[in-house]
Amino acid sequence: QTSRGGGAKDLANGSFTVRVNKLEPANVSRFYPENAKTHVGTPYTGIVFKANGKFASLDGSYRMELDLNGTKVAEKDEPTVEYTPEFLKDEGKKLEVKTYYKSPFMKSYVQIDDQVFTVAPPPLIVGSSGDLTAGDPLDFKVALGVPGAYSELGADHVDIESDGYFESTAKKLMDGASGKHFSFEAKMMGKANGIRDKAGKPVHVIVHDPISGRSDAFDIMIYPKVQTKGRGGSGGGGGIH
Repeated sequence: QTSRGGGAKDLANGSFTVRVNKLEPANVSRFYPENAKTHVGTPYTGIVFKANGKFASLDGSYRMELDLNGTKVAEKDEPTVEYTPEFLKDEGKKLEVKTYYKSPFMKSYVQIDDQVFTVAPPPLIVGSSGDLTAGDPLDFKVALGVPGAYSELGADHVDIESDGYFESTAKKLMDGASGKHFSFEAKMMGKANGIRDKAGKPVHVIVHDPISGRSDAFDIMIYPKVQTKGRGGSGGGGGIH
């Protein structure tokens, strides 16, 4: 509430109220990548980070600025801006998104929004090939990134925790015609031969990328190997001569 306070010649002693409405984004999803529930920006190294600073019912000119640990890395005279933090270099740094606005009646821009996010390494995404029988190798795919922006791992292997059911290291394989190395394989250990329950044994597998430090996990079932009875009789007719 504000008083007029115009001095002795100001005969009006009333007051008036100034109300400033909260600015609402023109789009709920302002950033990419972002948290799907909170819509908070989640910048990752190696992935293009995009910001949209436009607010609803606020037409005019916009200027967007991105600062990385206080250093300007991108600027555009429009409501959108983007930047790709460098992998294995920018993790842990602060990415600040500044939004400036100028109406047709203003001489210069004024800052109307300021958001700060911490840059993180890209998530590790793992997909398994399905249930196994004792003796089968463990095949699975691994990538860094988010849907629509996956990249292969720089390492030639990943580390595995599986309570001893598989080797502790899975080697990278070639993905056929794709030319990308998303596939990995680990040998099953002899411990799996001790599985007797026909319902199978659930195994929790944790995969670690040795370069990014990221991890992901999945569960599989290992079923006992079916025992087959050999044919009796004499003679060598069953062989290839």
